[in-house]
Amino acid sequence: MKRFHLSLRFKLTAIVAGVMSVCCLLLTAVSLSTSAHMMQALPLTEPAMVGADDSVIESDGAACEPAVIASAAHSTFRVQNLAAMVLVILAGSAAAYLLVRRQLRPLEQLAASVKTLDAENMDPGRLPLPRTRDESYQLTLALQEMTGRVGQAYRMQKEFAASAAHELRTPLAAMQSRLEVFGLKERTPEEHRVLLARLGENLERLNTLVEQLLQLCSNRAPAFCRRIDLGRIAREAAGELGGFGTEMQVEGEAFADGSPELYRQLVLNLLGNAVKYGGGQVRVRLENSDGFAVLRVEDNGPGIPPEAAERVFEPFFRADRSRSREVGGNGLGLAIVQRIARQYGGTAQTGPSALGGACFTVRLPFDGQ
Repeated sequence: MKRFHLSLRFKLTAIVAGVMSVCCLLLTAVSLSTSAHMMQALPLTEPAMVGADDSVIESDGAACEPAVIASAAHSTFRVQNLAAMVLVILAGSAAAYLLVRRQLRPLEQLAASVKTLDAENMDPGRLPLPRTRDESYQLTLALQEMTGRVGQAYRMQKEFAASAAHELRTPLAAMQSRLEVFGLKERTPEEHRVLLARLGENLERLNTLVEQLLQLCSNRAPAFCRRIDLGRIAREAAGELGGFGTEMQVEGEAFADGSPELYRQLVLNLLGNAVKYGGGQVRVRLENSDGFAVLRVEDNGPGIPPEAAERVFEPFFRADRSRSREVGGNGLGLAIVQRIARQYGGTAQTGPSALGGACFTVRLPFDGQ
């Protein structure tokens, strides 16, 4: 059975009418009670007469003419008072309904505007701000901000899904084309080994991509340890990724609270990014400052364009797609860096480096214990 719901306009009108009715009833009761006491104070019968021998002649109890007039006036007053009370309640209720309707009009317009929004068009400008700076204005402003965030999240989700599909399709298409070409004629054992090696590389790339996607979308609570030696982690990572024409330099010490495994991956992603896109020189600087461990990774590469600085931590984003394909990778490394930092209340930022390339700065919490 469908329940009947009263509108907010009717509820507010009923509340105002109810309060006004109670006030009118109280005023009417006080007025009638006062008039009744005044009538009792008036002489309603003929006064007693004094005879010639100073004897009192009792009245026959008949009402005098002024008393009759006062009694009739009192009755009329009561009728008029009750009628006026009813008229005031009705008129006040109607006026309250119109005023409430006028005050709720911005909310009705807001509801109509919200109904025009959809997933493809979450433009906050479609929610016009009312002229009055009251609660409806604050509500509309909050909805505009929320709509903007929801629209941005939806666009990022679509871009993420499209990018993930593209990254997954590329190695699959490569494997399919190689298999189709390979099957056109007889092949030697050496050609079979080459094919299997290339298929293994593509499968490893797919496996790495899937693992990174799972980590990026995971909602599991991260592990927590105190006083993790970031300097040791950075030097071990530099030893693994150094060489092959890249000069790595690690300076300073720093300690942070969090997960050693995740922080190791964070450092490896930052150093791997510097090795891929840098110019052969990478410098890592560590320090503790204001309750945070500060990790800076600088390189002497081409740097990051200013228009791409804000998007560099987005999944699958590449400032130079042609160069990214040459050096490999799937555009998830820096996104994972930012997610790990945020999991523990830290931040990840990018900017220019004194070496001429990019500088990535990560701040991780440390309480000093």
